[in-house]
Amino acid sequence: MSKTAETEGALETRGIEQVPDEERTARTRELFPTWVGANISVLLLTMGASLVVAYRLNFWQALVVAGAAPVLSYGLVGLIGIAGKRGGAPGMALSRAVFGQRGNLLPGSLIWVARWGWETINAVTGAYALLTVLDIVFGVRANAVLDMVTLLAFVVATFAISGLGINAVQKCNKYAAYLFGAFSVLVLGYLVVDTDWSAVFDRSAGSVAAMITGIGLIAAGGVSWIPSAPDFTRYLPRTASSKGIVGVTIGGAGIVVLPMVLMGMVMA
Repeated sequence: MSKTAETEGALETRGIEQVPDEERTARTRELFPTWVGANISVLLLTMGASLVVAYRLNFWQALVVAGAAPVLSYGLVGLIGIAGKRGGAPGMALSRAVFGQRGNLLPGSLIWVARWGWETINAVTGAYALLTVLDIVFGVRANAVLDMVTLLAFVVATFAISGLGINAVQKCNKYAAYLFGAFSVLVLGYLVVDTDWSAVFDRSAGSVAAMITGIGLIAAGGVSWIPSAPDFTRYLPRTASSKGIVGVTIGGAGIVVLPMVLMGMVMA
């Protein structure tokens, strides 16, 4: 049995220390489903809707915003991810090379708080999404007890999956990308058929300033991943292509961000 197969479902044993070269057997293309799964979120639909409601952009302006934002933000994520390939350690450890061990306490603490905030948002959003599905499909009405059960289920799943080995985590990312990507395609197909496209395309254009603000809004989600980028690339061999890391990161995010933002815009 190969070393990868032996550790496929094992608990993660690496902390902030450097991953030895002999254990760095990941492949660059395995980053693709990671960034696909990370971006399939109802938050992108909300952001897409805000481009119409708050910023008064038309379809073509929203298309430019949705295309430019992931290139800018996840381009930076990919560039910082190169440090993980070179250093073999997570981002919060590698940043000590810049700030020093004591100087890293402040930025490290801010990143820690931000990560907890995002995990809280993801858990609450996932719990409410599950409650909505239970209500629509099975007629199960939400109540205080069911709210807590679904929320705890998401929290437990988050900790359990993150504690598994990198191979198991990547498999979860791949299957999640397939599953939720398929549902997103179904919704997209419904919108294509059911939308009054004349009403969508007849909207007047918004300002250039609003477009720039919209790019910043959509890109903010990607920028928040920058400190975590090396966490996903630390298992890549030192010989992995730096251009490949950046390209796969942008591609995995962009293939989701563009249609999800446009879906939110069309819904609005």
